[in-house]
Order: sequence, then structure tokens, then C-alpha cells
Amino acid sequence: MAFTLVINAVLTKLYSGTDNASASAAIVFLIFFFYGWYSLVWTPLSYLYPVEALSYSIRANGLAVFNGSCYLAAFFNTYVIPYAMEWSGWGFYLISAFWCFAEVAVMWFYFPETARMTLEEIDKVFDGIRHTDLELTVGEVIMTGVDSEKAIAKKEYQ
Repeated sequence: MAFTLVINAVLTKLYSGTDNASASAAIVFLIFFFYGWYSLVWTPLSYLYPVEALSYSIRANGLAVFNGSCYLAAFFNTYVIPYAMEWSGWGFYLISAFWCFAEVAVMWFYFPETARMTLEEIDKVFDGIRHTDLELTVGEVIMTGVDSEKAIAKKEYQ
């Protein structure tokens, strides 16, 4: 996504104020391409990760803080960015691209990986303790499918 913004900045810098219809079409395409992928990937994940990472006892407070910060960002996007675009023109695409690169760095170094982990394993990653004695693996849950009670009963009697 950041590279899309960099390409958009370059095209806007080179072809702004010209009558090049192809460049204009490419810039408009890149804007829609960026927001399409943003809406498809980032928007759902920004709500799923806090729900997955926060323990049940602080989930409501964490999501309240998250939603408040999202509304502040929406306010910023609505009322500040138009002035920033007027002030910096194509340079604001580079500022946004830098922000995307910074977000990737923060996520890479500070967000723990939670792929293919059960909620109990995620709980241990974030809280440091397990809140259940049950030792189910993701594979066992997948193999039993909807009938997870069989997997639990099977584990208890082994």
C-alpha cells in the first residue's frame, strides 16, 4: 500500500498540470486501488486484532480506546488532510507512505504473531498465564470440527 502511494506521488509530481489523460487515469486508478485494498485488508484486521489480543476482562475498555482513536483519525482525515493536500500537494502522498512504512515496522517488531493459535495460546502470549487446564491443539479442533465437545471429552479421559 505504501508503494502505491509512492508511485502516486511520483505520477502526481511529474504530470500535475499537464493534459496527459493516461497519467490522470493512472493516478485515479491508484487512488481506487489503494482504498480498495485498504478497505479489504486493513479495516477488518484493525478490528479483529484487538478482539483477539485483549483478554476478556479488558476487551471492552480496549475496544473503547481503539474506537475513540479511530474516530479521532477520521476527524483528522476529514478536516485536516484537505488542508495538508493543498499545502503539500503530491508530497502528502509521501508523508502517507512514510506513515505506512512506520506502521509496518511497529507491527513487525512489536505485535506478536497470532496465526494458527488457539485463543488459549493467545491468552498465554499476552497475559503470560493460561486460564484453562485444557490442552487442545488447533489440529484437534479442526479435525473434530463443530463437535468440539468430543475433543474435550477425549482429552479429559486420556
